[in-house]
Amino acid sequence: MFLGALDNPGIDVRAVREINEQTVGVQMGGTLKNMNSTLFSSPNLSETDILAMLATGRPFASIGQRDQGALLGTLASLGLERNSGLTNQIRSSLGLDELAIDTKDTLNNSVLTVGKYLTPNLFARYGVGIFDNSSKVNLDYTLNDRLKLKAESGTQQSVDLVYSVEK
Repeated sequence: MFLGALDNPGIDVRAVREINEQTVGVQMGGTLKNMNSTLFSSPNLSETDILAMLATGRPFASIGQRDQGALLGTLASLGLERNSGLTNQIRSSLGLDELAIDTKDTLNNSVLTVGKYLTPNLFARYGVGIFDNSSKVNLDYTLNDRLKLKAESGTQQSVDLVYSVEK
């Protein structure tokens, strides 16, 4: 049954995964443009463990490097912006300095972004499209307090020299 406007239908979804004697799941509801998600488990687990078990079948403490991509994908599909405390915990557990979803004009242009300081002056960021196969790499290099070098490679390549002055 279809409810709501053609471009913003109502949604009510419940997904459950049973692993051994544990049940984990997510309840999603609202409209396409205003989605809410709630995690649940039986017996009670932390949100981090629920997400890890949904994505990989194992608690967060036991997932390896290979499974971190699945966990990031699960976070993306549930909406990182609505789970900022959980996102911060996962970001620090994975050793990242940035973990975000950037939504430009429409949901179809959403990008999952992860970033890390490689040195105190060099920041590397990787973004991958959630609903398409686009990706890009950004490097930001701080030359001094006023001068930065920014490079981007993806569908377009660019190098910018940015000079800033604070008043």
